[in-house]
Amino acid sequence: MQEKIVLLDEMGNKVEFQLVMTFGLDDSNYAALIPMDDLKKEIFLRFELDENGGTILVPLDNDQEYKDVKEAYEEIRKERLQWIHGLTSVANISMLVLRTISRWKYGYKCKRC
Repeated sequence: MQEKIVLLDEMGNKVEFQLVMTFGLDDSNYAALIPMDDLKKEIFLRFELDENGGTILVPLDNDQEYKDVKEAYEEIRKERLQWIHGLTSVANISMLVLRTISRWKYGYKCKRC
């Protein structure tokens, strides 16, 4: 289950977001968020420390930082999807092996054998 957080917009209005992931890039850490009222829009914020040492989220400085962060985010998502797909493939192979062992153990022969 994904974590939900509430942030204030420029006008001081509360906006609910779904936290998709946090990740590091170079010497900074970032949060990828999706507004609950627009699930197709991704927002990226950078973690920083405030004057009291508390963690805050701040907007990205410029277009180049946004581009770099978005590329890193897309690469991480791609790697995670490939990993999940790999797990699915491994699970399917494992089930096939278990079925084959069961057939050998119990003398079951398929119609094509």
